[in-house]
Amino acid sequence: MRSIRVLIIEADSESPRPVRHMLSEPRFIVIDEGRRDAPHTSPDCVVLLCGRSATEGFRILDKLAPERGSPPAAIVMLMDGDEATECLALRKGAHEWLPQEHLEASDLRRAIFRAVARRELSAQRDPKPPARDAKRRSIVENEAEMICLSLPDGTLTFVNTAFAQGFGHAPADLEGASLYDFVPETERDGLRRICASLTPGDPVAKHLQQDGVAELSRWLEWTIRLLPGCDGAGAEYQFNVRDITARKRAGDALRRSQERFEAIINTAMDAIVSVDDEQRIVLFNSAAAALFMYPAEDAIGKSLDHFIPERFRTAHKQHILRFGESGESMRKIKSRDPIFALRSDGVEVLVDASISLARVEGRTLFSVIMRDVTARAQAAQVLRESEERFRNLIATVPGVIFTSFQDSAGKQSIPYASPQTKALLGLDPEQLRLDLQPFFRFVHPDDLDHLVAAIRDAIQARGAWREEFRYHHPEKGLIWLEGQSSPEADPCKGLVWHGYLRDVTEHKAAQARIKKNVAERVKSLKAMAAGLAHELNQPLAAGMAFLESARHLAGMEPQRRPVSINKVLSDATDQIVRAAGILARLREFIAHSESNKTNVKLHDLIEKACLVINQMADQCRINLRLHLDARDDIVLADAVQIEQVLGNLLRNAIDAIGDCATREIIVTTWSDETEIRVDLCDSGTGFSQKAAADLFEPFVTTKASGMGVGLFFSRSMIEAQGGKLTASSNEGAGATFSFTIPLASREATDGEAGALKWR
Repeated sequence: MRSIRVLIIEADSESPRPVRHMLSEPRFIVIDEGRRDAPHTSPDCVVLLCGRSATEGFRILDKLAPERGSPPAAIVMLMDGDEATECLALRKGAHEWLPQEHLEASDLRRAIFRAVARRELSAQRDPKPPARDAKRRSIVENEAEMICLSLPDGTLTFVNTAFAQGFGHAPADLEGASLYDFVPETERDGLRRICASLTPGDPVAKHLQQDGVAELSRWLEWTIRLLPGCDGAGAEYQFNVRDITARKRAGDALRRSQERFEAIINTAMDAIVSVDDEQRIVLFNSAAAALFMYPAEDAIGKSLDHFIPERFRTAHKQHILRFGESGESMRKIKSRDPIFALRSDGVEVLVDASISLARVEGRTLFSVIMRDVTARAQAAQVLRESEERFRNLIATVPGVIFTSFQDSAGKQSIPYASPQTKALLGLDPEQLRLDLQPFFRFVHPDDLDHLVAAIRDAIQARGAWREEFRYHHPEKGLIWLEGQSSPEADPCKGLVWHGYLRDVTEHKAAQARIKKNVAERVKSLKAMAAGLAHELNQPLAAGMAFLESARHLAGMEPQRRPVSINKVLSDATDQIVRAAGILARLREFIAHSESNKTNVKLHDLIEKACLVINQMADQCRINLRLHLDARDDIVLADAVQIEQVLGNLLRNAIDAIGDCATREIIVTTWSDETEIRVDLCDSGTGFSQKAAADLFEPFVTTKASGMGVGLFFSRSMIEAQGGKLTASSNEGAGATFSFTIPLASREATDGEAGALKWR
């Protein structure tokens, strides 16, 4: 690399910035100003230091070119100023301009290189170049391939039209520009290393990806050559640049197409094997490798017979030959017997296969697509066995399993019904296959509409249904059936219902017995704790009233007392004994012991209960009247429990009257040959029809402070005597509570006299 001779001229001696030390590298030779006219010491570049005197600097600049002769040296002007100063300096002949303030050595050296390159380009554009050079330049300028020359630091010394246009510039705009401005930043260091390693005459090609003028990614192929300088050493680099984007994209598209093809083939679930005319394998995808347990790379080139059981090889070859001559392009391989393939471990697998033919560049290729159906065949066998077990199981089910369907016209049918249909319904399954009307004809008329509506609603809601209904069996008579069904989507019929019918006659009877014998007992047990407090409140309240009366009588003179104190205290004692009896009866109820039933006169019990409650009625200004008209009032019952019921009903009547204008309670009895009936009618507020439904349920009350167990407990005690407790709302106002108890004479006639257990 030749050195650059630099002449430094100081236009202003005041504080000139020393630049000689900035050019201490070997490639710069600083010559003395006194020897600048010597031919052998002519400078390649003049550095003009203007300092603070711009006028003197421009005066020297005007004289430099004529003074130096032809060709003039490159001129680098160092001067403080703005853009206008820079434009003036360049117009007057300076090749480069730099502000003198904050000048860096690297900036100065690059400016010198650029200035020298521009001066040489100006010399090359001499209006009178030799004819041979002009011809060569014309060829290079008009070459379609992009060509440029650069100095070792990358400064461009020449670009042809194709290069400038290829990067979106005019040739004049690139004079002195850096080559590396047109190289991706990630490639610059690598390109510098390639250039540094070159020797003259050795071309090196390198691919670079570069953005073009349209901001589209393109690929450029760079060929780099080191050109020798005039002194025999390398001085410049020549770059020949070709746009290979189309070729690169075509190659990439071909590669992607091949990758897609291989991906599709290798991700296919079916095994694909292609063979040539000689039945040598040319394609063996991943599914084939898995099916035959054989590596794909080892299968290529092998005969297809390698994967066919020996007993089928001859027939398979003949089949392929016939297929090739048939003119068909694709055919499913059909056989009466199963088709087997041979795995590498010697195991035969059952396959389903099809064959296709393609002619490529004069060659015939046969492709066989295979699917291992061994698992499917095994599953079919398992399904057949499962269906057999299902049929055997259905035969043991006591009810009827069925599938129902409704067509678009609304007609319902049962495509399937288990064999028990005949025994359960008295109908043959074939009778229901096309129409359900034979079944509906035997449904009880009172249940038919409800059943049909439930099925219709389920069909409209696409939901399940479950109903209990009565059915007239042709042989068994009236029975209870329970039916239930759930929908399931069917690919052919849209929606079907799978259901079950069973005979629940015994179950319904058991439910009735449970409701009478068990359910009431469970409810009673739950209410016992609350009932205990409720039932004890009446005798305790009465006892307190008698004691209060005794205290009142004690303050009176003996002769003025309407009744003796002993009589009142005796009555109080009776109430305490009654409370003790209630506790005993409750213990008996919990322990399932027998009630203490005896023959008692019901009228006496009514009068006794009214006597206890009369004081409360007087305090509330309520008229309590008795009409005991029954001819026979002897019953076999527990006297304590009857008194509890009477006391509870009377107290409820007093509470119901409250502030009503009409204030009376009437107790009436009447009897027939079997039972006696007691009616307690009050003039209170009564109850609504809605409240009547839950009146005897535990923990249901219309009172603000009630516990809701009195009526429930009373009904249980009446039923324990073999009777029944009911309630009705009076016309106008009030309510009537009635209970019946069998007469003792009936108990003796029926042979059921004695103790009855709580239920």
